[in-house]
Amino acid sequence: MLVRLVQSTVEDSSFGSASNDTFDVVVQPIANVEIVGSCELQMRVATSDNSPPIRFLTLAKNAGTARIRVFVFRGGEAVAQLTVAAQVTNDGPTSSTRTQVALQAQTEREFGHGNDLTMLVLEQKTPPSYTIFLNAADASHKVNFMKFGPIPVEQNPQQLFDDFFADFEALADASTGTYSHIELHLAQRGSWLLETVFPRDLRELVWTLRTRIKTVLIQSDEPYIPWELCKLQGLEDGTIVEGPFFCEAFQLTRWMPGVPRRSVLTLDCMAVVAPVDSGLRATEEETEFLRSQNGTQRRVEGLNADYARIIRAFANAQYDGFHFAGHGAFGGSAGRSEIELDAGLCLRSTDISGSARNLGKRKPLIFLNSCQSGRAGLSLTNVGGWSAQFLRAGAGAFVGTYWSVFDDGAALFSRTFYQGLFDGLSISESTQLARAAVKATGDPSYLAYTVFAEPGATVDVINDRDAGLSNDESN
Repeated sequence: MLVRLVQSTVEDSSFGSASNDTFDVVVQPIANVEIVGSCELQMRVATSDNSPPIRFLTLAKNAGTARIRVFVFRGGEAVAQLTVAAQVTNDGPTSSTRTQVALQAQTEREFGHGNDLTMLVLEQKTPPSYTIFLNAADASHKVNFMKFGPIPVEQNPQQLFDDFFADFEALADASTGTYSHIELHLAQRGSWLLETVFPRDLRELVWTLRTRIKTVLIQSDEPYIPWELCKLQGLEDGTIVEGPFFCEAFQLTRWMPGVPRRSVLTLDCMAVVAPVDSGLRATEEETEFLRSQNGTQRRVEGLNADYARIIRAFANAQYDGFHFAGHGAFGGSAGRSEIELDAGLCLRSTDISGSARNLGKRKPLIFLNSCQSGRAGLSLTNVGGWSAQFLRAGAGAFVGTYWSVFDDGAALFSRTFYQGLFDGLSISESTQLARAAVKATGDPSYLAYTVFAEPGATVDVINDRDAGLSNDESN
């Protein structure tokens, strides 16, 4: 496969001249193909059609369709992605396939906050493995698109992490009101997770960076690993010293590669959904805080936990914020992730399809404050679960939980998170504040949350009153 970057004849002032810039090109085999040799090369923009391309050696496995995903990075920031498909026959290669895509300019308006550290995780199916690329914005850290791996995967990751989270669920069920034993188990599992998913040289590097960086963005196309729960550790005078969890040490968020990120969110018209029969004592306090924000700057409306009303609200793109407080479950597979509604009904992640995907027109913040709403896995053809479904539909941010959280901690996390956003903090700062507030109570639920967003994304008040619901649609 040949890759060439060519300067467009139409000058893009926001992107500027790229002729002297170096780009990192990463290829990822998706189906029926493997990469022989390096999957990552550097190149400059071609100055003419005669400029040589870079060459990746690919080997098809069988006759049929082979697919490869191509990423292009500039200074560690993704600027283009495309998937190339080619037909493979037993008689030899078919005619060549030529595909082109425009580089996406990352302007200061879009990503003005910047990310101190970006971690890209790419999964390979055969042989099962993943590769980590790390890039620091500050050149003095000398972390310029460093590659770690491929790291082999020796067992079924879905089963491994199902068991991993089942342990936490059992601990929560056995709780008698004290949380210390739960956090001790979490700490041990977090140390094991770091040692398992981070190679030694990467563990050592992150330990040295822990006091020098603040914001971390993890872009991963594997659906299993709860990176937030990795517990940092280092070696000092021959002794292993444990540090904080990854999500404590840094203002950390996640994202899906290839999905456009949003640096500005709007919470001008929010929906709050809370089933009447959830039995969760703190839910009323949680939803009342949000409803108290209804006023001149934003509109906050209660939306009945009715399946048809919710689907209609998605289809009509009526909200730029959607908050659910109630029960949820992973269901054993990504396609069965669900939240409980009234009348014994439920909403599943697979319901974010068809016209319901219109919700993305307003780039909403989605917060599912329910158990296991942040879990993901493989659906029939790709990554599934709430986060993947909402982000692919166009959501600007998603917040969910890995396991069942305690009622009071969930309400406190929600209030602190939103208050931070309303006060002008970024989403990663608000998340870190919320974690700290819940941790101060002794509740380990602060570790359960996962946030998909641009770390520096903030809330901008639009005050578009005409975009809200008519009276007969609310309540």
